[in-house]
Amino acid sequence: MLRFDTADEVVVSLDSLMLLVRTNDPSPQLEALISAVETPETAFRSLGQVIAANGFEAPSLVCTWTDSATIYVFLFGSAVVTDTVTGEKISAAGTTTWVERSMPGTAQMRVTWDLPEVTDPAVATAGELLGKPETGAPITSPDADPSQPVDETVEVAADLDVSSTVVLPAAPEAPEAPTMPDPNLIGVTDPVSAVPPPPSPTLDLSPRPTPPNASETLDADEVRQQLQHEPQAEAPPQAPSVAAPSAPGPIVASRICPCGVANPLGANACHICGSSMDREGVTIGQAPRPALGTLKFDDGHEQLLAASIVIGRRPPDDHSAAGQSFEPLQVESPSKHVSKAHLEVRLIDWTVNVVDLDSANGTYVDDGTGRPPKKLRPNVVEQLASGETVLFGDRSFRFEAIAGL
Repeated sequence: MLRFDTADEVVVSLDSLMLLVRTNDPSPQLEALISAVETPETAFRSLGQVIAANGFEAPSLVCTWTDSATIYVFLFGSAVVTDTVTGEKISAAGTTTWVERSMPGTAQMRVTWDLPEVTDPAVATAGELLGKPETGAPITSPDADPSQPVDETVEVAADLDVSSTVVLPAAPEAPEAPTMPDPNLIGVTDPVSAVPPPPSPTLDLSPRPTPPNASETLDADEVRQQLQHEPQAEAPPQAPSVAAPSAPGPIVASRICPCGVANPLGANACHICGSSMDREGVTIGQAPRPALGTLKFDDGHEQLLAASIVIGRRPPDDHSAAGQSFEPLQVESPSKHVSKAHLEVRLIDWTVNVVDLDSANGTYVDDGTGRPPKKLRPNVVEQLASGETVLFGDRSFRFEAIAGL
């Protein structure tokens, strides 16, 4: 294990794993976080246990672990990871727990800290720590905006050329994903079909309270039509089916229970049979993902989350982003505060996320603590926690996760 201590961070490198912690306070908590990654295969679960044991009061951190084809990422606190190839951002800022994702093995990752202000912009990059040329060094000019996040770049490459990058060493070839046992043979219900379909909703089409700062701003298409005196025909909403999907979800990195059920990488117990993930026979591999939860709308409609969806008054049928397609979900907005394509509910690995699509009236997340709802930045991925409410225009929904996920 290699460890590097700087004025603001601690970097730990071990085989195919790297841990970056934004602190240099020699506390028992820091040492516990470092000890948690001594075994890469269980590092994410051990980090989660340390964070939870400290009441989720821990320094911000990023941990990456790579096999032959995939980079697994664990974020906590103010950490933000950007894939510079696709432009996708993964942020732990504002979440109450932590974030786990997987990325292609060729991804180039930029790590930043989403801090309210930076008092000392002279922050060392990972390249400085290892004596390598910097890539993506922070702005240090006198005109630099101190309100911008500190830029801490870590590049992850597929080869071992470290002339300008910090490279996570390649691990042994990843084993083939295990064949999923037949549930009929082991007496365990398939995780997707195990989720009971919610009851048929009764639609209440009355207007809902408008989130903070909402206005009657119309989007560009509607303004042009009004100027040309063309009538604006509003298509009637079509309530989507809420039945459980007949086919398994996409293949994602999982901890696979001996009973054949896929679970999140950080799971402590199987969400179907309840057995410990520490027992013999548990493997890490690629497996079909079950539905992750339900969206409960303010009009009584319930939407099972087995795939990513795009929500709006008239969402497109062919919407896509970050390499995945989205199912359209049309909602009614009598005051037209909801844009045609207002927001995404994007499923990434085992997480449920919301993305505002640069809507006219914005998207807000209420965490239920009594604080004012948080307004989302356009086109930035924000992870949802179970029980949080999303407000958009004059509509809203509450996210409830499947037990154990």
